Amino acid sequence: MKTIRLSAVIAVLATLVTGVLVAGCDDDLLDDATFRLWCGESLCSWQLDTGRVRQAPTWHKNDHGVELVDTPTVISQDLKKAARCLVFSTIADVAPSAQVTVGIDFTGDGVADYEERVAATGFREVKTQVTAPRTNHLPRIFISKTGTGRAVLAQMRLRVGDDCSAPPLELRDRALGDACTLGTSGECASGVCCEGVCAECCVAPQAFDVGQDGGVATPPEVRCAGDATCERRPASDTAFLFSVIPLQCDPGKKVRPAGALCLADDDCASDVCEGATAEAFDPLAPQVDGGSPPCPADFPDAGGEGCAFARVTGGRCR
Repeated sequence: MKTIRLSAVIAVLATLVTGVLVAGCDDDLLDDATFRLWCGESLCSWQLDTGRVRQAPTWHKNDHGVELVDTPTVISQDLKKAARCLVFSTIADVAPSAQVTVGIDFTGDGVADYEERVAATGFREVKTQVTAPRTNHLPRIFISKTGTGRAVLAQMRLRVGDDCSAPPLELRDRALGDACTLGTSGECASGVCCEGVCAECCVAPQAFDVGQDGGVATPPEVRCAGDATCERRPASDTAFLFSVIPLQCDPGKKVRPAGALCLADDDCASDVCEGATAEAFDPLAPQVDGGSPPCPADFPDAGGEGCAFARVTGGRCR
């Protein structure tokens, strides 16, 4: 396994693994939070997923925001980084019939894990806190209009908060390899959270888990059924405190039936693991656009010399 510079590891942890930033930051987590950057008839920084948008005056005729025109209309973008405490600041004029919501996908499956109705009218500022779950994905925000009526947004700002009083968002049935918090019942589809990731077993853990209160906790031992061996596939990863590769029971032996949890095709009797994904990069290679260049990952192959996994997410056998 190639040795990885500690600085590169810490950078990966900050953005993909721990999902926790230093308190006291006041970073904007979104590009163009005021919807003023337009590329033709579309917003430059927001992706138009469905429907139609257009420039529209907000609280002043010369201050323009975005109007969600069609039903439905959805715009989205990735957050710049993950954070434990998220603070929304919304300025909008939205008719109740427009049914506009803000959602965040923390698990990378394209479905919002958190959703809040935008009830702002008259361009008055409304603030909301969200205590985010641990994640090894870069969260994505969605603004959706599903009803009819006026929906004009002047601002959708998202910042890192100092201290969220909102209870932590609890996710359920997370896939193998997803980040998890010890003590949250049903968080992992496997029922096992070990070394900070959803696993199938937990024998002689090499690291502490994160508890629900943010402190460290020792994960309980969970053995495999029968004569199966609890082990981790030998693959390079970028982890420092927690490995991104979960412990499995007899991985790679092509014995799992249809519907069973899997990380790679060779876990399954059908030789097909549907829905599994992985991301890898070379942290020592020259950076591209401010980040490390990706590698063509196909778990358990990270993609070549110097490549290491930053994230693996399991699926189910066909």
